[in-house]
Amino acid sequence: MHSHGTGAVMPQSRWRRHFGRIRGQYARVTERNQAARGMNRDQALFGLIREQGGVVRRDQLEVLGFPTRTIARRVASGMLIPAGRSVLVAAGPPDDLLHRSLVVAHRTWPRGVLTGPSAVVLHQRQAEPPWDCLDLGLRPWVVHRNALDGARVLRRGGRVPSQTVLGVQVADLGTALSHMLECLPLDEAKALAFRSAQIGGSVQLAMVIERARPERRHGKGAAQLRFLLHSISSGAHSEAETLAVDLLREHGVTGFRVNHPVRIGGRRRVLDIAFPEQMLAIEIDGQAWHTSPKAFSSDRSRQNSIILGGWRLLRFTWADLVERPDYVVQQVVAALG
Repeated sequence: MHSHGTGAVMPQSRWRRHFGRIRGQYARVTERNQAARGMNRDQALFGLIREQGGVVRRDQLEVLGFPTRTIARRVASGMLIPAGRSVLVAAGPPDDLLHRSLVVAHRTWPRGVLTGPSAVVLHQRQAEPPWDCLDLGLRPWVVHRNALDGARVLRRGGRVPSQTVLGVQVADLGTALSHMLECLPLDEAKALAFRSAQIGGSVQLAMVIERARPERRHGKGAAQLRFLLHSISSGAHSEAETLAVDLLREHGVTGFRVNHPVRIGGRRRVLDIAFPEQMLAIEIDGQAWHTSPKAFSSDRSRQNSIILGGWRLLRFTWADLVERPDYVVQQVVAALG
């Protein structure tokens, strides 16, 4: 028997029932608090998953308050899927270049910087020129000091200009472009270089290449950059135009301008090669010349407008430049008089 309140005695059975109720209330409050904490953690986890494109690291979950055993339960339930020792991905993301690149970036955190095609998709520019001329593939590109399975690793000294996108470091597009021009197969690199020159101009592209050259003075990549710099130095916007310019220079033909802008009938036109003093225009049909009915009609309208604007016009094909270079030169020289 014990005193209770004002001195009255409470039987032991009543004490047991009293403290039993207190313990039950405490247990329910504790359970609700734990559930709330768990709910708050899961909400934070879902937010992080959304912010980072479906890929997170274990150390990030630990910062959110997830114990190791709780992370293991999330993995066991299929909510999270391991992608290496320290990286987890949310169930259900597409297996595309974006997703693979995010996994690689988190595996190489904090030193890895995504570049090349990975930077293009992280910046959401894959459908825009000049990138639309390439198949970016599924292999991530990353600047890092160690090799990594499933990724193309570029080892670079010094700091790579980058910014944070979806929680990872991503190279700026100029740096990504220079890395691709250096490392892509030559045909793809040339297509990207000429497409870039069409969009931003040869001078701007030359500046991008020149910035990359001091870093790569030797080896295949350096030689490829030198070749591309020579190819665009004339101002040509395609391989066929470059070939025509080289052909004219080799035979001592001067006085021409490449991709020369003129205004004809109130519209701006750009002539592939122009001799302004002689009012002679040369149009080059490249390897992938326009063959669709719409493109064919557009080319003919363009040709007519140039002639009606007072220009004489010569037109050559890729086959002419490769198989009959002397014929091309003779025609130009004869037209120049």
